[in-house]
Amino acid sequence: MEIEENPIITQSIQGLYLGNYQSVLNKLLSDEISKTRSLNMNEVRILIMRAYLCQGKIQSALREVAKIEPADDLASVAKNLVFLYERMSEGASKPISSDEKVVKIVENTEQLASNRLNFTKPTFIVLASLIFLHSGCFEKAMRLFYLYFKTVYFLVNSFALMVQTYLLINRVDMAQELLETSKPLFEENPIYHLAESWTFLFLDGKYPEKAFYSFEELGTSNSSVTVKLLNSQASAKMNMNQNSEVENILLEAQEKDATNSDTLANMVISSAQNGKESYSHLLSQLEEQSPAHPFLIDMEEKAELFDNLCQKYSESSTA
Repeated sequence: MEIEENPIITQSIQGLYLGNYQSVLNKLLSDEISKTRSLNMNEVRILIMRAYLCQGKIQSALREVAKIEPADDLASVAKNLVFLYERMSEGASKPISSDEKVVKIVENTEQLASNRLNFTKPTFIVLASLIFLHSGCFEKAMRLFYLYFKTVYFLVNSFALMVQTYLLINRVDMAQELLETSKPLFEENPIYHLAESWTFLFLDGKYPEKAFYSFEELGTSNSSVTVKLLNSQASAKMNMNQNSEVENILLEAQEKDATNSDTLANMVISSAQNGKESYSHLLSQLEEQSPAHPFLIDMEEKAELFDNLCQKYSESSTA
């Protein structure tokens, strides 16, 4: 038994992963879709919600969730994801997993996930996994994945999230193993190649170059090169120490979307690596534009850790 997705749903999921957020919205909000009876409209609404979240449009995402039957656990877990994004945009406590509001969201999601009926709903599983992933609860995400791993409900977007989780906990070896075992199932899907390229960025040697060409090919085969793919290309070039090309790629990304915080974060990193005077200006711009950006949070956590180590060293040396 295999679960077959509607081609429109499949293309929309691929569009989300590749960064075609507005194209996904244009397609799913069209009159053509509303008249297509073969579609599960709850799945459509969830994809619209996710596209809005990727654009930072929290209220638009909430309005879409409101169209799902409230008694359905899918509506509850979708609301949790929107509330998590909202909390992240406000600047949650650090680490995010200990933020009071986030803890409540995670606890409620765990309660919903304990309902065994939800394990036959791939969309529910993806949303719950996203909540655990973005809240820093990586163990909870992995436990959820392993409950239905190798079942018919383990689809390519779940596979990509599992790879992402392995990379976030620095288990590149496990990500590589998952890529190998999942290749027969998902090799023809662009999302598989995207996840493979993410993994290449964590490896040395020729792998960053392979990642770059894969990101470039995904952009070529896509309807357009998205800002997300351009940022991925820039990350690969940074790993290859090809700094002049990094700047050109990021400028192209900025021309497409001057407000994209990931582009700005990569510009900060690139300017720091090259010792450019623009570093301080770019960092201030990012702090003003997106104070809760993961790069800034990570940098602050590392600075606090460094200060604590310095203090401990100072105390031990004067004892």
